[in-house]
Amino acid sequence: MARYSKQREVIENILKSTKAHPSAAEVYAKAREEIPNISLGTVYRNLDSLSHDGSAQSFTVGDIAHFDGDVSPHPHFFCVKCGKVKDLQCDMEKLLLLMNGLEGCKVDTETVLIGGVCSSCI
Repeated sequence: MARYSKQREVIENILKSTKAHPSAAEVYAKAREEIPNISLGTVYRNLDSLSHDGSAQSFTVGDIAHFDGDVSPHPHFFCVKCGKVKDLQCDMEKLLLLMNGLEGCKVDTETVLIGGVCSSCI
């Protein structure tokens, strides 16, 4: 586990307090409300550390990395028009069993991204 720092705690709390799947820039803007002199580099380093130690999930949609404080296995939906990301309620265990049952497939990751158009963009 990484060393404790006030910056890391604030960033982790931001991720755990939202379902919005923020980008690093959005986390940075929110963190500046609490720590005005925090640098963007500090935010990136802490997001990377949180993702690598399993305290957060990260995934890329288009060319933007998104972060999720909910580390339980769950799929995400992203809108191809507006870029909004949201959690999907799905039985991941059944989905993984289905994927492992496909000929020649062995699932070794649990990141599931499903793209489409959200109700706001239809």
